[in-house]
Amino acid sequence: MVAAWPFYLTGTVVIFLGFVALHRWVLGMTGRRADASRSVLTGAFLAFLLGAGSVALAITLDTDQVHSRIFAYRVAVDLNGTEPVRLLLPAPVDVRLHAALNRASGNSTIRIVQVDGVPLVELLAGGDVAFDVRVSVVDAPFNRTLTRTSSASNGTANATVELVPSGDTLEASLDLRIEFDDFCDSVSYAATAVVRSGATQVPFLTTYALC
Repeated sequence: MVAAWPFYLTGTVVIFLGFVALHRWVLGMTGRRADASRSVLTGAFLAFLLGAGSVALAITLDTDQVHSRIFAYRVAVDLNGTEPVRLLLPAPVDVRLHAALNRASGNSTIRIVQVDGVPLVELLAGGDVAFDVRVSVVDAPFNRTLTRTSSASNGTANATVELVPSGDTLEASLDLRIEFDDFCDSVSYAATAVVRSGATQVPFLTTYALC
């Protein structure tokens, strides 16, 4: 994230120098100083122009950063065996987030796959692994719907997680956290569970926060 304050500072200093140059030109015009040349007036004009541009850039950076929407997808898996497993996890419906959910770590990967027309996060775990994905979006609000996840009731939703075992790895410990942060309006999901072969219903603790 680019800091805006250097542009504010630069713009303020340059505008101040523009006022100094303009003051010199005015004194020259009134005869109190000899310097009333066109170059001084041109320098003042350029200083105002550059300073205003720097401040405008700073305001743009501030606006973009304040209005950035943050999506986070954190998943950690500990296997109870030595063979790799495949997990199918809830995925965001918002297609703007899908490209970011395509990562590799050693011999493990996550990616978006379509299962019966439904997007899911496929995690191929070659061993104990963790992924931490963060996406910043400056655009329309998120579609916060997650696939294979029921609506929250009393602060808890239910998510369906599927594990395809191999060899001696028959289960895995799962820690899954998903967050949608729309400025001052955020919702997060958190699940910690041991999942076994097949589909497992996992409770999703759902937390809402407002500024």
